[in-house]
Amino acid sequence: MLYRLIFIITLLSNFVTAQTSVNTEQNVIVGISDVRILERGLGNRWYKDGYFNYQGNLSAIEAIKGMPKDIQFVVFAGTWCEKSQNLLPQFYRVMDLAGISRQRSTLCFLDRDKRSPQGFENNYSINSTPVFIILQKGIEIGRITESVNQSIEADIADLIPIKQ
Repeated sequence: MLYRLIFIITLLSNFVTAQTSVNTEQNVIVGISDVRILERGLGNRWYKDGYFNYQGNLSAIEAIKGMPKDIQFVVFAGTWCEKSQNLLPQFYRVMDLAGISRQRSTLCFLDRDKRSPQGFENNYSINSTPVFIILQKGIEIGRITESVNQSIEADIADLIPIKQ
C-alpha cells in the first residue's frame, strides 16, 4: 500500500508542469505543484517573507526530525487564501529545518471554490484551506485544518507517532 501511494504521489509530482495553471491577473495557482513555484514567483512575496521570518519552536522541530520514515504529508492550499499565505511558508520552513525531504509532501493548490483540475481534493474531503494531512503507510493519522492550536510544528509533533 505504501509503495502504491508513493508511486501515485511520484506520478502526480511528475505532471506538475502540465497540470498546474496560473492566473497571472489574480496570482492564483491551481493544481498539484511544487512549492518552488512560490519560491521563484515574483508575485508571491508573502511566501518568501513568511518562510524566512519564521523561527519555529525548536523542541517541536526536533520531534519532527525523529518522525518515522513512512510519514508523508498532503497539503491543500490557496494562493488567494490569507490563512494559506500564513501557514504554508511556516510548514515548509519547519520541514526544511527538520531536514524532512520535500519529496515527502504533495502540494495541491485549490481555486476559490476549493477545487483543482485533477480533483485530488475529492480523495480527502477538502472544504477549506489550508489543510495539512499526515499519512503513515498511506493512511491518514491526522490533519490540521485552517488554523493551528499552538504552532504548525507543535501541532504536527502532537499528531505524529514517536519513533521507537
